Amino acid sequence: MHTLCGAITYTGTFEGNSVDTTTISTLGVTYSSNTKTFDIYSENLGLIGNSRTVTVSAYLTSYPTIATGPVSVFIEIIDPCLSP
Repeated sequence: MHTLCGAITYTGTFEGNSVDTTTISTLGVTYSSNTKTFDIYSENLGLIGNSRTVTVSAYLTSYPTIATGPVSVFIEIIDPCLSP
């Protein structure tokens, strides 16, 4: 928590869809704002080998209209069965 402005809230998206700790069954991706980590689990073979976009945004909890610009990165999902 910032002592001057208060707590910061983080949100995550996967391919433009909001993700949180409950979206593993629908999107195959979760985002924990506590640990600021994404987890991916999917049996959708169509995701393998393609670059996907994940985004994190932050804002002051007491002032949600004042937000940072989102930070996006591309990730490549690989088939773990191919790794030694």
